[in-house]
Amino acid sequence: MAVKTDAATKQSDHGRVEPESQALDLYLSPVGFALVFGSLLAVAFLAQLALFRLGVYSTAADESARTLIASQLSWNNALDTFVWPPLYKIVFGLGLEVHRDLFLTPRIMSQVFGVLTCCALAWYGYSLFRSRAVALVSIALSIFLNHRLLFSVAPMSETIYNPIILLAFASFVQLLRSFRAFDVHLTAVFLALASMVRYEAWFASLLFGIFLVWMCFVRRRVLLRSVVIAGLIVSIFPSVWLTIAHFGEGGVRSIFVASMQPTALGVSTSQMLLWSHAFRFMRDVLETALIVGLIPLMLIGGRDGVVR
Repeated sequence: MAVKTDAATKQSDHGRVEPESQALDLYLSPVGFALVFGSLLAVAFLAQLALFRLGVYSTAADESARTLIASQLSWNNALDTFVWPPLYKIVFGLGLEVHRDLFLTPRIMSQVFGVLTCCALAWYGYSLFRSRAVALVSIALSIFLNHRLLFSVAPMSETIYNPIILLAFASFVQLLRSFRAFDVHLTAVFLALASMVRYEAWFASLLFGIFLVWMCFVRRRVLLRSVVIAGLIVSIFPSVWLTIAHFGEGGVRSIFVASMQPTALGVSTSQMLLWSHAFRFMRDVLETALIVGLIPLMLIGGRDGVVR
């Protein structure tokens, strides 16, 4: 059945009727948007700084270990396989080369990534709703979000991972609206960077690849050339990382279990694998409310092509 449209609405490529312009956007001039955007980012930074001044410096011992590893960055060990992918070590190691303060430098960098997370959320909100007002609301809601604040003062892997994966999601939404080759490749680049920070992005990259294959061979919306290029982009790091690990001292197992951990903790290797990133990720999805979120996601996806 045809969907009626008028001057105030339009029908999207996925059959959803969207406002031509959101009501609040009518009151936002480009200058006004820039002023509010900048003001919200300033408030976000001040909130992070206040938390730091209150003495919140860390969440666990991991950030100290990560900082020490980053401080030893060199050309020879940049891609040494470990239970943690290397991008954190590379980025923070380069920062420590600029200013050799193992306490202050990582936390200054975390503050920057905390603000970048707000920017990524703004783009994500705009990509979903095509509204500058929603982009501003997204920043406002994230200012005091405890997860964002925590990793803006504690230099953990999530400090880098959160803004990158949000950028990947925002780019993916853009892809769903246009299916342009540029959006396909840009999403692949963000996922590739995210996979160099945390292994969860490997799962996202795999699903992204399956989606592209489906849209190429079944729906005919994506060119084969774009699928091949995106596949190369998202797979190059995992392939190199696994190859280095295979020929390394600890083998592929060293990616998930540090070679000395079973001995040091007095447990079996199988027990260490049960504590690995991959197993814990799958367990968290099944045991927590994350699995419940799939139910409304599937219901909404049945009606909304962008969500699908």
